[in-house]
Amino acid sequence: MSEPDFVRDYIIRMCEMTKDCRPDMHEPDEQGLSIEFVEGFGLDNACMGPPESEPYRKTDAGFWLIKDEGEPTERREWFNLACLIAVVRSGPWRY
Repeated sequence: MSEPDFVRDYIIRMCEMTKDCRPDMHEPDEQGLSIEFVEGFGLDNACMGPPESEPYRKTDAGFWLIKDEGEPTERREWFNLACLIAVVRSGPWRY
């Protein structure tokens, strides 16, 4: 079974944002990574972008990962929670 494009994209973005963190993700805040609290209420991935990109639909839950690499501006990436579940379920580690 091949993974959908959004799963591959999600994994690439997540790995890029967390590349400087420990593999077990222990204390990522000490490695320049933080999170902005979850926004939205629904567990769906119909709206893949962040809430402000879809002003008419703010229900799909997600979160921002924020990478501070010592630059004047930080990098922010939006991750949909339903997509996170899809990524975990699509891996070879699933039961």
